[in-house]
Amino acid sequence: MQSTQPERKSDKEKLLARIRNEKVTLFIGSGFSLAAGAPSANAIVETIKTVCPEIQKTELKDVAEEYVQRNDDNKDKLINLVQGLFPAKAQCNDNQRALTLLPHIKQIFTTNYDSYIEDAYADKCHVIREEKDLADCNPNVTQIYKLHGDFVRKENIIITQSDYDAFFDGKKNSLIWDPLKLAMLSTHVVFVGYSLDDSNIFGILRKIENLCNGSTKEMYLISPSTEAYKANRLGKHNVRWIQSTAEVFLQELEQNIKDNIFDDYRKKKVSPSTFIEFCHIHNINPDIRENEKSNEVVRMQGYGGKVLNRQISVRASYDPLQNFDFEKSGSIMEEGPLKGKYAITVPVSNLSSFECRVNGLKEFGIEDIQNLYLLPLPKVVPVKIKILSRNFMGAINCSILQMSPTSYSCTFDMDICKLVLTIVRYDNNMRLENIHVATNDRSEERRVG
Repeated sequence: MQSTQPERKSDKEKLLARIRNEKVTLFIGSGFSLAAGAPSANAIVETIKTVCPEIQKTELKDVAEEYVQRNDDNKDKLINLVQGLFPAKAQCNDNQRALTLLPHIKQIFTTNYDSYIEDAYADKCHVIREEKDLADCNPNVTQIYKLHGDFVRKENIIITQSDYDAFFDGKKNSLIWDPLKLAMLSTHVVFVGYSLDDSNIFGILRKIENLCNGSTKEMYLISPSTEAYKANRLGKHNVRWIQSTAEVFLQELEQNIKDNIFDDYRKKKVSPSTFIEFCHIHNINPDIRENEKSNEVVRMQGYGGKVLNRQISVRASYDPLQNFDFEKSGSIMEEGPLKGKYAITVPVSNLSSFECRVNGLKEFGIEDIQNLYLLPLPKVVPVKIKILSRNFMGAINCSILQMSPTSYSCTFDMDICKLVLTIVRYDNNMRLENIHVATNDRSEERRVG
């Protein structure tokens, strides 16, 4: 007996849906900046130990602590040494740029010293480095919290064991923990750029659990590989491991949003402001309407002077246009926008796939339609009409529809009437089959056979 229960979603599928629904906060570590030229923690350790070979320790915070002590507690000397390992000119890689294309993410917490993320966002973010920056938060841009400080305000950098002790004890920038606590309680936190070999990640998790009394929402860690016992250790902290690199995950996320953004908006799963911003990123300017039960996109035009590119792809179980004849195989529509037009109806049950995309964003899928209607497309050509007996000559447009492989319908729309000619091709000869004349006010119609 076949089960009727819905298929259980994977952790990755649930995470993608939660990001699309604006229910996720990012927590970014140093691994996220490596491709942009930032040094790894091990590289910083090796540099410090090269300058001061007497140090035998291996953890960055321990090595940094001892280096400061061996230099008369001169922390500035340590910070300048570390800063020299970063590129002189700030760089942004694909990871940072990819974030700026995802308006669904409203908050980013990072322990990185570099400024690559905020450089990528430019004026579309607000950086919080210390408590006084909380007063100027702009809710309309992404909030970036620099938990461990950065080179803009070197005095706030957390790198030594003493710094970490003050940080986790809440003695330094204690108010910054409040928005982090709120994020942990109200959203799903995703850790990116952290290695499970980094003890810092578990220190952060323990601090979070203490802040929230163990009531955090399900969290996630994006990492390409780990050992089973470390993944199990994550599970004890309510963290799900997603096996992926940051680059690949962000690519999958962007495509997932493109595939669902219109449907999410119609179902009220994403805010109107985020929907509009994502559309603007893809050069679409939507005219929207919010209703009680669902939202709708009334119309669209290009954003910033760009042109809309709409593409429709269809796969059917048979070819409805094989030896097509709109007059024999189709029917005249009696209502709706196609009223009075010939159309061949393809039931949705005969379609294996259907989707309509606008500038790469999926507007409709097979689940959104009941039937597919195929219509002949008109070709408009300029023609001249001569009536020699009345010494008349005029220019007019003719709309030509190919109704079958051998028949054409030619419509001349004149001021007082419409003249429709049916022309049939026999071998290499064309023959006038029918003439239909209709006055534009519909008060009189004449047909000549």
